[in-house]
Amino acid sequence: MTDAPSGASPSLKERLRRAWIRLRGGSLSPGRAAASVGVGLFVACLPFYGAQLFLVLLVCVPLRLDSAFAYLVTHVNNPFTLPLFLWFELELGSRLLTGKDVAMRFAEVKRIGFAAASAQIAVGALTSAVTLATVGAVATWLVAHRLRDARHRDFAEARRRTLARYAATPRSARSYVGIKMRTDPSLAAIVSLDGNFGRVVDAGCGYLQLGLCLLELGRATSLVGYDADAERVAVGRTAAGPDASIEQADIGAVPFPVADTVLFVDSLHYLPLAVQDAALARAAGAIADGGRVVVREVDSGASLRSGLTERLERNAVKKRGTTDGPSFRSAADIAAVLTSHGLTTTIVQHDDLSIVHNALVIGRKPPLPDATDAAKDGARPPLRDGSAQN
Repeated sequence: MTDAPSGASPSLKERLRRAWIRLRGGSLSPGRAAASVGVGLFVACLPFYGAQLFLVLLVCVPLRLDSAFAYLVTHVNNPFTLPLFLWFELELGSRLLTGKDVAMRFAEVKRIGFAAASAQIAVGALTSAVTLATVGAVATWLVAHRLRDARHRDFAEARRRTLARYAATPRSARSYVGIKMRTDPSLAAIVSLDGNFGRVVDAGCGYLQLGLCLLELGRATSLVGYDADAERVAVGRTAAGPDASIEQADIGAVPFPVADTVLFVDSLHYLPLAVQDAALARAAGAIADGGRVVVREVDSGASLRSGLTERLERNAVKKRGTTDGPSFRSAADIAAVLTSHGLTTTIVQHDDLSIVHNALVIGRKPPLPDATDAAKDGARPPLRDGSAQN
């Protein structure tokens, strides 16, 4: 298929295709499916009949949720189920406001007054909307994850084995690792990258769970982690055992060993911009020929969602009592820094949980000229068990 000439107006078919993609928001990942169902159920419970499509678009388009899927869900409230919804909302609202039941009959509505009945319906509708949306979103998320695990059993098993490594660690650490491995899209996004990761350095590794999962998948040959938090380092060391090492260190200053992959996953923004540049320069210098630096960060300024993500992170930093605030930057800015150190960069947008707007920035060092063929073989997509394809 040939591209349209530069400056040419897209055809009607192309405009419709782009509009449909925009309405769908992206692939229907577990997070996006759950959020879309939640929006659809919330709107379905509201007594704004005839405005459901407008309300769905108002929420879903800015958040890049699946507008079509959410609008389909709103049809649980239809002409056949409408009386049941109104009765339940009136009954629930009456219970909450007066503590009494109310019959949904015209005479009863006339007795209590139209204003009082409307208030009861409004309260009942809002309460049922929040409840139904939450239950529906959680149920959808669980089902979607089970379906994804059934399709990618090796990935699911690697996550299970990784979590088992934390059996002897404090419950709070186990819970955190379990939640991160189930909900954080960074793991799936990084695992989906082509090729094996070889010698991995994880800068700002936290509990080291991401690198350990790469080991369990057979995608990494060795793993070294660095983190400034002593408690997290102790937990990571227990989980790693003899299979990997983790050291307490400031990633803004620690020298990185020679590696095939250096990871910065949600860790750069804790450093001042000048220190970020220095850390990226050291990472670019540490990777071997054909290696890569992989950065996962908020794509600052890219959307309303990125602004919301930054605000949530700033609030979290304040609650931890940290004096220095996070320093966010755009994915393009990170890519420019890596490019200035001789790396070829690629930006991959990923936002499984659509309330956030993160991106992967991959900077790859070119292989030596006489190693080109070998590098091509190494870049073949691995099988799900981590072995190379033939």
